[in-house]
Amino acid sequence: KGIEVKTAFVMLKETADVHTLDEYSKACGIDVNTIAEIADEFTSHGMKSAVDTLGGTATSNGLDLAFITNILVSLVGSANKKG
Repeated sequence: KGIEVKTAFVMLKETADVHTLDEYSKACGIDVNTIAEIADEFTSHGMKSAVDTLGGTATSNGLDLAFITNILVSLVGSANKKG
């Protein structure tokens, strides 16, 4: 017998899929098309994408921002890449 496991990225996708893009749009007040355009732009560069949060994490939700930026660069494969 094996032990069924899931990767962190599978669990992240399952959690994100709980809501629709329309629901996320309403929650943050950003139009669905704008979210899609930004996502397309960010992911179109592959591992050349980067995120800089210097100073942006010094807010009440700064920890959340730091986590999500690390997740984003990990999803596109650019975490810890030189350049």
